[in-house]
Amino acid sequence: MKTIDEIKKMSFQDLERVSMDEGIPVPESIRFKAASPERTSPRPLAIGLAASLVLLAGIGLWRMQDRPLQDTYSDPYLAYAEVEKAFGRIGKTVGSSAETINDCTVQIENRIINIIGK
Repeated sequence: MKTIDEIKKMSFQDLERVSMDEGIPVPESIRFKAASPERTSPRPLAIGLAASLVLLAGIGLWRMQDRPLQDTYSDPYLAYAEVEKAFGRIGKTVGSSAETINDCTVQIENRIINIIGK
């Protein structure tokens, strides 16, 4: 078994030669197993379910096209207030998502530092 430093020092030709060497035993835990022949086609139940979902989505989209647009607010100030409220909710969601992503990034960086430091 070669160390990582030895592998880094090898040329491309040496790496290719080693990769083609079939004399090296491969542990059973990392060998690929052939797919079983009875699983060659998708299950009929899954196909029926997928077809039903596509049909229902198509009917729903078709029925939504028949509805004319309505003016829900006759007062422009009330409409503007509703838009501001909606944008406020969106802003809060985006802000909390950004905080969560930042926290995850810090945790990942700390784990990487701990792994490299050892």
